Amino acid sequence: MKKEVVILTMSSKNKKYCIAGIDTCSGEWVRLVSNDEESHGALSKKDVEYKDRTYCQPLDVVKISIIEEAPLKYQPENVLINTEKWWEKIGEFTIDDLLELHPPKVTLIY
Repeated sequence: MKKEVVILTMSSKNKKYCIAGIDTCSGEWVRLVSNDEESHGALSKKDVEYKDRTYCQPLDVVKISIIEEAPLKYQPENVLINTEKWWEKIGEFTIDDLLELHPPKVTLIY
């Protein structure tokens, strides 16, 4: 199975990456994880590399091979990626594109 995701975050996790974004089809959050137990699912630099040897960046739209949903109690948005497959960059989002796909939620507290 493949997912198209706009990358929003690339933070450091156990000397690797924690990457999350928005599924362009559903508008839902996804966190991309590996099966590397030592790093608690963090992604290596190789995992986030395109075939042309460049690396994904925030606001890239990528097509990624997914093995399965991998929810945790505290991270229900996790999906296990196939780290043997290249990511495919299929475009880039602007902030306006992102806001159209996933408008901000407003919560009023009284």
